Amino acid sequence: MKNEADTYEFTLERVFAAAPELTFDEMLDPRAQLEWWGGAGDIVRATCDLRVGGTATIEWGPSEATLIRTDQVFREIERPHRLVYAETVRQTGFPIYECLLTFTLAPVGDKTRMTLNHTGFPTPEQRDLHKYGTGIFFDRLAKHLERAKKPRRA
Repeated sequence: MKNEADTYEFTLERVFAAAPELTFDEMLDPRAQLEWWGGAGDIVRATCDLRVGGTATIEWGPSEATLIRTDQVFREIERPHRLVYAETVRQTGFPIYECLLTFTLAPVGDKTRMTLNHTGFPTPEQRDLHKYGTGIFFDRLAKHLERAKKPRRA
């Protein structure tokens, strides 16, 4: 029998070339997520009610039949320095499970050091898959932040 202590986790850290306020906001804005969450040609749908107890949903994938869905419930919000939420993950071929994500954002000059602690994976394989995917999401967010920092032309 598996108990609560038998879960798996990972921690990732990345420095983004944007201030914590912009990084925090673009990470959570559903319109921004449409630009950076999925890969080229992916379907992406996102909603966000950013308040403690509020929810967010993100669905993404190459087709309707293969969408991955995350439902999030915000537990702590300290813009722009800390964000904690529970996340239920639904993906074809895997059992539904819940994780806990804790983001800390710290200024480093005009940049942001973001640390993510992601806990609650039921298997090491799911942890490793999420760690790999999170690295890709961080890469996409970094590129998006570079574009978001540039002044928009009228």
